[in-house]
Amino acid sequence: MLSLAYSGLNYPENCPFRDYNILFLSDLKLSIMNKLIGLILLNIVVMVNVAIALPIKDSGNFDHNYEGDVSPLSIGSGNLTFDTLLRNGSPLPDLGTYGGGAGYIGDSLGGILDLKTAKATPSPGNSYIYFGKSTDFNPAVGWTVEFRVKALSSNDASGPREGLAFSAGGHNGQAAWLEIGTDRVQTSYSSSGSIVGQDNSADFVTYRMAVLPGGQSWNLYRNGETLSGYNSTVAGASDVLSFGDQSGTGLGHHQIDYIRVDTSGAFAPVQAVDHVVDMGGDGAGGQSFNRAILGQNFKIVGSELTGGNSSIRGVAGGSFAEVYDWKTHEGVNPRGNTLEYLRAARDLNSEPIITINVHGVAGEVSDFSNFSYTDTSIAGRVAHAEDWVRYVNGVLPAYRQGDSVPTSDQNILNDITWSSKQLAPGEAAVSKVTYWEIGNEPGGPRGGFQLSNAEYKERYRQITSAMLAVDPTIKVGATATLVRGDQPISSVINDLSLPIDFIVYHPYDNMGLKFDEVLNDPTPDIAGLESRLRGSGDRIRNEHAISQGFLVNAGRDPNQVEHVLSEWNPMSYLHYTAQSSQAMALASAESIFTMADLNIRAANIWGTLVYDSHLDAEFPVTKLFRKMSEHMGDTLIDQYKVGNLHVYTVIDSETGIVTVWGLNFSDSEDASLVMSLSNLDMDEVDVMGMTLKHLTRDTSLLDISGLSGSPIDWVEGALAGFDPGLFTLDVPQASIRLLVIGNSVPEPGTMVMIVLGTGMVFSVRRLKHRN
Repeated sequence: MLSLAYSGLNYPENCPFRDYNILFLSDLKLSIMNKLIGLILLNIVVMVNVAIALPIKDSGNFDHNYEGDVSPLSIGSGNLTFDTLLRNGSPLPDLGTYGGGAGYIGDSLGGILDLKTAKATPSPGNSYIYFGKSTDFNPAVGWTVEFRVKALSSNDASGPREGLAFSAGGHNGQAAWLEIGTDRVQTSYSSSGSIVGQDNSADFVTYRMAVLPGGQSWNLYRNGETLSGYNSTVAGASDVLSFGDQSGTGLGHHQIDYIRVDTSGAFAPVQAVDHVVDMGGDGAGGQSFNRAILGQNFKIVGSELTGGNSSIRGVAGGSFAEVYDWKTHEGVNPRGNTLEYLRAARDLNSEPIITINVHGVAGEVSDFSNFSYTDTSIAGRVAHAEDWVRYVNGVLPAYRQGDSVPTSDQNILNDITWSSKQLAPGEAAVSKVTYWEIGNEPGGPRGGFQLSNAEYKERYRQITSAMLAVDPTIKVGATATLVRGDQPISSVINDLSLPIDFIVYHPYDNMGLKFDEVLNDPTPDIAGLESRLRGSGDRIRNEHAISQGFLVNAGRDPNQVEHVLSEWNPMSYLHYTAQSSQAMALASAESIFTMADLNIRAANIWGTLVYDSHLDAEFPVTKLFRKMSEHMGDTLIDQYKVGNLHVYTVIDSETGIVTVWGLNFSDSEDASLVMSLSNLDMDEVDVMGMTLKHLTRDTSLLDISGLSGSPIDWVEGALAGFDPGLFTLDVPQASIRLLVIGNSVPEPGTMVMIVLGTGMVFSVRRLKHRN
């Protein structure tokens, strides 16, 4: 292994051991710089096994630097300083003859120092590098050592102290600080301090020890990432700092690229930034989107899952819209009438979208496959539509209960059979309805009555003409299951005389089949499920491209036609178990961010959330929608997708609050991303971390909430000491992670103060414009 230490032996000039296997690299006439940061660090309370937040410094700027391809002329009997090493380029001589053992420091290997340690005989037959004295290091400010090494071999199995080590306590290794073996990192001269599973043999690995003020505790970093913190009583610490093997039995073989030391303080490494997001000061230049993509159907408004600022589809939606008579409120399972619907949209600050019946009306039905129509005439559908527009956008805004109403409008009110047809005096107004979709999947059979492409086109023509005559400011949209050439929507698109303000389609995916297959398979295809989940937005993206192509081929400007997904669900509207799973939450989040990227005008999820019988418990997707209603923002700044980790950065243009969303589609591996939010125009930064995960164990894509009682919920806590210019987004397996960043971020009811990956509390940093 590899170790760091102060030696308890202060070798005199005539010491017989001096000329054996000890290579004196320095007498280190080092200057101590008592920087302000050192004085600040004096006030930090050192805690066992907790990494302390430190200032950052690149090792290339350290006080002293030994590179593996720069070696002294000879070893001799005198001490050689670091400065001597830096000025001499001859290779180190073979030390194999010293002490009769096999240890040696060999020639430079293309800039790499080859080091074999721990000769078998005679005792103390070991090789190590002496590069400092206690007088060179000031425990009041701490110090830092970093080295880049590859462990070719080490005697890991025999216990502690075996290999290449920084150690304190003399050549016998009492109080090794850090040892590097082929498969582990070992600390505190104790096998209990061993961190196994660290592959140090496949490639060069960079380790850094940042020794904190007091000289007995330190932070440990591997390749720039925190491993843990350690607190050790250094036995026999006297005056010698050495690098090598102290045990005499390790028979280690290591290659060293460099050793760098800084005596001015304890420093964390500069992290390699995986992804930089240019915030542009205020998020300008990102893809703005409409929050109506977070919409749902009117049937679930009672549970307030929309959370406001989205959209509500109704009054009747889905197949029941094609039998619904809005005046009698018949032909649909119990839900609110038109006025109740508009009041809900008002109270939730959500945009209403109404579906016009193009088939016909029927009595009350509960099974949409067995409709019994009483009127399927075009004239009936036209009158039905124009009166609805007049009532919603004309009568309701103009007249309150008790007002005198003109005869034509009074006739409409007289036709309505449900009570409370008008707003009460003094009641807040309801919004006019701008978006009207003409039919719901008109190509599908409804109780044996199916419209042909030509029939739908003609109904679309007459209905929209009548509606626009009543209110020319409304927008009308042609509908389809999917936008295909054999769908009725194509006949409308291709007729340039017909108005189309938006296209409606329903991009259901059938991922629920895959979920059920994996859930019930003794040898489940988890990788296949992960792939399907991270591709959740593909159906939406592909359908959008097809619709754009249809518009262009028909001679329409695709930039003038909006898109509304009035029904969508990544699992399909069936597969109730799948919809109550953590997989559904992840798939839904990915789908919504896809809609934001495509600038979809509005969307309404359809499925488990729609049916009251399945709302006995909040599912992960329900919890997701609640959190998205709070932290979705309105501008997509950036998206990052590598493997199972998808990261989206959004901003709210009104509040300036930035949210980083991390989605981990892996069922077994945690994910992390080192990020930088550059050009973020904020002064005082408050940060809240939130994770949708299992509360008692690692989360699984197959976890089901509600039906199985699996405790999945948001875990929230304020983050202090957070720097948006450089941070790590850690996303546990199968989880959704948020970082909400702003000048003022609301605190949750229960607040846990942490620093990412440390568990410590530190002050918030001020942040100005970053470049």
